[in-house]
Amino acid sequence: MMRMREWRMLLVVAWVIGTGTTAEAQGGFPTEEQYLTIQQAFLQEAFRQVVALVQQFAGPDSRRGGGDPTELLQGSSGVPNSSRVWLWYVLSLERLQRSPEALRELDRLKAALANLAPERAAPATLQALWPEVFFWDGEISRKALKMVRARMAYQRLLAEYPQSAWKAQAALGLGLVLFHQQAYDAAAAQFHDVAQGTPASAVTQDALLLEGMCDVQLKRFEDAADCFRRLAESAVDQPTRHAQALFYLGEALTGLGRFEEAARTYQQAVEADPRSRWADLATFGASLPGEPDGA
Repeated sequence: MMRMREWRMLLVVAWVIGTGTTAEAQGGFPTEEQYLTIQQAFLQEAFRQVVALVQQFAGPDSRRGGGDPTELLQGSSGVPNSSRVWLWYVLSLERLQRSPEALRELDRLKAALANLAPERAAPATLQALWPEVFFWDGEISRKALKMVRARMAYQRLLAEYPQSAWKAQAALGLGLVLFHQQAYDAAAAQFHDVAQGTPASAVTQDALLLEGMCDVQLKRFEDAADCFRRLAESAVDQPTRHAQALFYLGEALTGLGRFEEAARTYQQAVEADPRSRWADLATFGASLPGEPDGA
């Protein structure tokens, strides 16, 4: 399932760019009725319906996958709405595990935006659209294990749109690509920057967790313990996340040879969320032999 914060970002950006330019008279794709129908299907996660609706409304070229969305944008009732629908189409294909098609459609959208006549969209509209397009390019590519493409998309977003609302999530995605490539130092630097955000936010918590995991890979157990401790403190009202942070804190303490403290931390993880997988892992971690801290 797509994370709730990503759904919220889609809704916020849809509203911002949807009000950032004056739509032309009714006509073209999508009409207001078509837009609302596709939006409702997407928000209900009816991804097959989204694909069918876009192919139905946009015409036969979309069904073949060989049409040119430039024509849709040039003749649409509003660049933001037609771009938004095309992104929903791309994301629906990805959720249906049709990543190659999703990336192809994303390339077509990028080409259409790049070739858009200046009078069709205000600069502010494109400034809002491009970062999101690059972000989803990175996300879909990363999940499809196309790491070079993902890295380029994230880096372009961060370099060209440093003030974008997508910046933190793009940095997180770039860090995940670097982690996959075992470039742990570089990945940790990306996560560290994001981890300085609001402690209770999901993206900050993800960054803290991932920075700590990089430190574990680099055997920087003291730094890892600090990340996991901060995460545990920020997630006391989130039982599963709290248990996860305490489990990894126990792992870091074990790496430091502080076995008694690790055992207590594993027990705290079990108590935080007894039915979670982290409780099971913590129980196993606590059962492993280790020398006493003072030995």
